[in-house]
Amino acid sequence: MAAMGPAILIAHGVPGDGLHDRVFELAGARPLVAWVGAANEDSLPWFERAATVLRQRHGADMRRVLTSCADDSHALVDEAPVIYLPGGDVSVLSARLRALGLDEKIRRRHAEGALVVGVSAGAIGLTRWWVEFPEDGRPPYRIPCVGALPLAVDCHDEESDWEELRALLDAWQREEPGALVDAYGIPLGGALEIAASGVVTHLGAAPKWLRLDGGRIVE
Repeated sequence: MAAMGPAILIAHGVPGDGLHDRVFELAGARPLVAWVGAANEDSLPWFERAATVLRQRHGADMRRVLTSCADDSHALVDEAPVIYLPGGDVSVLSARLRALGLDEKIRRRHAEGALVVGVSAGAIGLTRWWVEFPEDGRPPYRIPCVGALPLAVDCHDEESDWEELRALLDAWQREEPGALVDAYGIPLGGALEIAASGVVTHLGAAPKWLRLDGGRIVE
């Protein structure tokens, strides 16, 4: 049985930065990369800007996985050793991937050894849950994400002292009493690297660590 792959979760980055250099150090030479642009509604300009840099800098074979409908591009998730989720809107990412069964494909491929990479909303989307804030006064509640990684994250929200991440953990303990969850707020300039063993280290700016433990948030 293949070992689980590594993961890199980037708060906010550009394809030519040092955080992406680490991605392709792990990926190896000229990898096939499945770009899953669900969070930005498959924006072609977004893909083309990133793909140009990553092809020139790392020789990456960049291919789009379209998430507006079921088509042959979904086979790329089964083939690519690198699966890349860019930023955008976590709710859109969740809805699109679940509707097409791509969430399950990404979980399986990561379990089989594929390197998964997420930036901003894409980083959040690789975890189990995110939080929604209803407009009708109801408490915030969880929405399911890809679930490739068991931890909780938020990105570049340090100015609010990770208000949304705290709301997620509060919703988590209401909906799943007794849960034990490690959570990380990844600031601008930072990233998490999760090894195949599950060991979490950080790149660049250090994250804020929180833990949901027995209904309490500790830090």
